[in-house]
Amino acid sequence: MLGVVLGWIIATFFIANGLVNLYGPESMRAAFFRWGFPRWFHLVNGAIQVVIGVLILLPASRMIGLGLGVALSAAILIVLFRQRELRHALPCLTLLASLLVAAWEQSLR
Repeated sequence: MLGVVLGWIIATFFIANGLVNLYGPESMRAAFFRWGFPRWFHLVNGAIQVVIGVLILLPASRMIGLGLGVALSAAILIVLFRQRELRHALPCLTLLASLLVAAWEQSLR
């Protein structure tokens, strides 16, 4: 039960955050550019996050979505540590831990 509820929360987060990324507030675009990504990267990131959220919502693809979420979260952590923007690391670590718990719980089914 925990995995299902956690999965829904995580999926909602990915979809909502993906939509914000697709909208691309200027501060977000500036951060991506500061980190070495092209100006349009917020569109790619947003689309990936929406897809991950949808995959997590669908039972047949939940593990794929959780795995992609883990990979994306790890990549984000690497960028944050390389850029020394550690204030954003705790929310990302929390997301990563939640993804791992949901995946572990899902694997027990």
